Amino acid sequence: SWGSPLEMFRDTLEHEREVTAMINNLCRIAADDRDFASSNMLVWFVDEQVEEEESAREMITACEAVEGNKFGLYMLDKELAARTYTQASPLATANA
Repeated sequence: SWGSPLEMFRDTLEHEREVTAMINNLCRIAADDRDFASSNMLVWFVDEQVEEEESAREMITACEAVEGNKFGLYMLDKELAARTYTQASPLATANA
């Protein structure tokens, strides 16, 4: 439970940083094992995490800009609701 959207996105950024650390650890293991196929696959996940952390930072900035302004928060929510989801994972078609 969060007191505000800003708190939630700060927690989101912290979580994304933890995920990044786990992926980096997998990259280290793959490199140590000279597992080039896994290293190659993990590049997508590294790139995705860069985007995820940046997205969380952008949301923190947006929430800070509208903090205490219910109309600003409403407009931010409306903007976010208009986004569309695209499944881009290289594993998305693995089970198709």
